[in-house]
Amino acid sequence: MTPPQSNPSENPYRPAPGAPAPILAGRDAEINAIITSIELTRSGAPASPLILTGRKGVGKTATLHVGAAEAIKRRGLVLSAEASRDESLLASFASSLERAERDTHGLTRPLRDALAAARKICLTYEPPGDVGALELSVKSDQGTTTLRKAIHDLNETVRRHNRYLVLAVDEMDECNIAEL
Repeated sequence: MTPPQSNPSENPYRPAPGAPAPILAGRDAEINAIITSIELTRSGAPASPLILTGRKGVGKTATLHVGAAEAIKRRGLVLSAEASRDESLLASFASSLERAERDTHGLTRPLRDALAAARKICLTYEPPGDVGALELSVKSDQGTTTLRKAIHDLNETVRRHNRYLVLAVDEMDECNIAEL
């Protein structure tokens, strides 16, 4: 006896890279871990990095999107980047910082200024090819700063406004290790 043929258009789950999944089956443990990490961070506990691993198509990106949405619901400021062989991680974070700057809903002037300072560093210099890691700095009215310091300052500013910072990086396997 042959199994009945199913119509792919009737299947509620049609995997597509980055597309939200209508059903996220089997990811309860990962989503609960994300929510626990978010709640701990909200309460002032040290950040708790999470890494989602698995084969292509199992729902890592969809789970990451759910986690980002949960963080936003809980007043998190989410910066999302996608690692790529065609664009540096810094450039991807610069785009995320720019999107966050444009989303003025609930952002105070100090938060927008801190986002702008971090974005300015990201756009400063991209070394050609695989030349290794560089610590970039930018001179401003407040002195010289680095990306690490700009992100630290952004995090401190976010904290002072009773929010918290979430950095979400997708497709880490595509990232140039020197950028990390």
